[in-house]
Amino acid sequence: MKGSNHTDSGVRYYNLGVVYQKRGESEKALRAYQRALEVGFSYANMYINIGVIYYQSGELNWAIQSYLKGIEIDPHNAAAYNNLGNPYSKQGRLNEAVKSYQKAISLSPDCDKAYYNLGRLYQQQEDLRGAIQAYHKAIQLNPNYTKAYYNLGVAYCQQGVVGETVPLNNNRDELLNDTQNSEMESGPSDAISYYNQGIAHYQQRAWEDAISAFQRALRIDPNHPDVKLKLESVYFDQGVAHYQQGEFKEGIRAFEKVNNNTDTHNYLKIGYSKQGQLDHKNGRFREAIQAFQHILNMEPSSDESITAYNYLRQSYIAQGNIYYQRGRFREAIRAFQHVLDIQPKDVDACNYLKEVYITQGGIYYREDKLDEALQLFQSAVELSLDDWKIHNSLGEVLKGQEKLNEAIHAFQRAIELNPEEAIAYNNLGEALKDQGKLNEAIHAFQRSVELSPKDARLYSNLGNVFKEQNNLEEAFKAYHFALTYAMQRQKEILQEKEEDRQILRSELDDARQMQLSLLPQSSPEIEGLQISGKSIPANEVGGDFLDYLVYDDTSKITVAVGDVSGKGLRGAMNAVMASAALRLVCKHEVNTSAAMSEVNASLCENMEQDMNVTMVLAEFNTSKKQMKLTNAGQHAYPLLIRDGRVEPVKAKGLALGMIPTITYKSSMVDLESGDLLLFMTDGITEPCDAEGIMYGESGKLDEMLSRIPTGIPIEKVVDTIINDVEDYTADEEQDDDITLVAVRVS
Repeated sequence: MKGSNHTDSGVRYYNLGVVYQKRGESEKALRAYQRALEVGFSYANMYINIGVIYYQSGELNWAIQSYLKGIEIDPHNAAAYNNLGNPYSKQGRLNEAVKSYQKAISLSPDCDKAYYNLGRLYQQQEDLRGAIQAYHKAIQLNPNYTKAYYNLGVAYCQQGVVGETVPLNNNRDELLNDTQNSEMESGPSDAISYYNQGIAHYQQRAWEDAISAFQRALRIDPNHPDVKLKLESVYFDQGVAHYQQGEFKEGIRAFEKVNNNTDTHNYLKIGYSKQGQLDHKNGRFREAIQAFQHILNMEPSSDESITAYNYLRQSYIAQGNIYYQRGRFREAIRAFQHVLDIQPKDVDACNYLKEVYITQGGIYYREDKLDEALQLFQSAVELSLDDWKIHNSLGEVLKGQEKLNEAIHAFQRAIELNPEEAIAYNNLGEALKDQGKLNEAIHAFQRSVELSPKDARLYSNLGNVFKEQNNLEEAFKAYHFALTYAMQRQKEILQEKEEDRQILRSELDDARQMQLSLLPQSSPEIEGLQISGKSIPANEVGGDFLDYLVYDDTSKITVAVGDVSGKGLRGAMNAVMASAALRLVCKHEVNTSAAMSEVNASLCENMEQDMNVTMVLAEFNTSKKQMKLTNAGQHAYPLLIRDGRVEPVKAKGLALGMIPTITYKSSMVDLESGDLLLFMTDGITEPCDAEGIMYGESGKLDEMLSRIPTGIPIEKVVDTIINDVEDYTADEEQDDDITLVAVRVS
């Protein structure tokens, strides 16, 4: 290895660290690298890897020290200089960051990442010309560098230049004028007119209009030599644009309509990878699995295969854990076995699968389904020969089947593996007692009480054997200890429960007070609108929130409805954070799409990585009778009820807290007097009846809304809907927060 002090054990620790780091297990990776250092192994790339871990965890000074150590070992390592620039940049040490990226480029002129990072830095310093040159160089080196394309477009926009990320036609203005004149005279009537119209829309990046025009041209002249190529160009550039907005599903759909050349193939792999990662992060593991399986069917490179297999493995494991937590053991077993199909000795999958076998086996044992339990515990033993608990449980099942010799052998094996475990001796004693081997049973029970001297049950079992031997004096002593320790333990349990209740109550009270302080205390009074809303947590505290943002302009108000992933105290604290961020941003930003982008950037920086927030912002302008809607991942679309018809107001956007650079778009809706609008979380649409049918899919919500009288008070509308949801799920426990806001246009 270049730049290393080689030791066999050090190399092993280093390789182990690399594996852990690729899996995302940073703490384990760091421990492995530290062990490598302890045995005298010194390697530049290892210090770079350590620096990456520190940088990702926000420990910037440690990251800098690690990269500098890597450079000290290998002064010609371009990756070390490139990575060194990142913490410098984050600390505001911009000149040092620039020098680091420039040094990386001087060492490795084809380092596209260094050019990209240099471009970001120049852009931050408002040196747009330098930024554009750097991004162009990054794209020249890596034509698939999506982030570079995106930031290049942003830089051009900052310069006031629109459209520079798409190849421009020199006769663009003439072409547009010709098309418009043709439409004014008689409307497009031939393929060339539609083709020219498509070109004009294409140059304006109006993708759907361009597609429509080219498709019309093809219907008129299927053999037109250029239309098919241009149509594919539109789909290709539309796909890139969707990727830049984080809309990977839409981008994939666009690229799938392009002939399968190398560029398209690569972009599809990028899209499936990004979408799969988003689905994985959002808990949509089935969709994530499908995405990564697509990649593996597309002749991926070695690195792409490693990434896809890694996420595929993680998705199967996460899916298996969800099934396990829900008691769906068969599906959990199938998910974990898929991991073992990929990597037959995967440690995590083996351990999780073992836990499923143990848990389901325990359930069967308690239900007296001993044959089924035996099969599961035997499967668990095959996965983990040295786990004393499994042998102990196996012995309990065999004892229940009256296979005492096999049970005794299992208990003895458990004791061999863990000689300090009282329960195994106790179980051995019970099996020996059932065989009539009372002296051996006494020895086993006596050993169990030596190991656990305050366990009343063990003394009771010992007393029973003495009693069976008619040794009443020893039996009395054992029973006396059993009674004494049972009473003592009962007192301890009562005291522990009371302390736990007090701590939990205090934490919940604090969280509830914070949530209540951020909830609107009353409905706002806005001329031309009637507004009412409620938020009902499923537990003491919840992850839903609502807010009304009022402005100096009394003709405007914004309604906010949000839902945080996760429940209970953790969800509530993140709901408080999201609500507070929204209020803080809206003190200076009244544009809802810009406000949503700022809130997203704040949550990406401050919220835990495995959490996200969905939110809808609806800005009402009563003077214009319009609503501007911005949606960040909320699947329960707002509903518009007009003249008895119920229509969803569809607007899409990525959930908050996932990608910091997302730009959110707004949709404008014209309103009429008498319109009723509903904003809700999935606590309204997703509760299920006894047959598992969701309320939002049952048709009952639309049916009820179409019959709501126009004169009913707005507060009554909210109560009626919530009551209908509760009636629908009367026999099912509510496990999701309910939030609903109703707005009627006067």
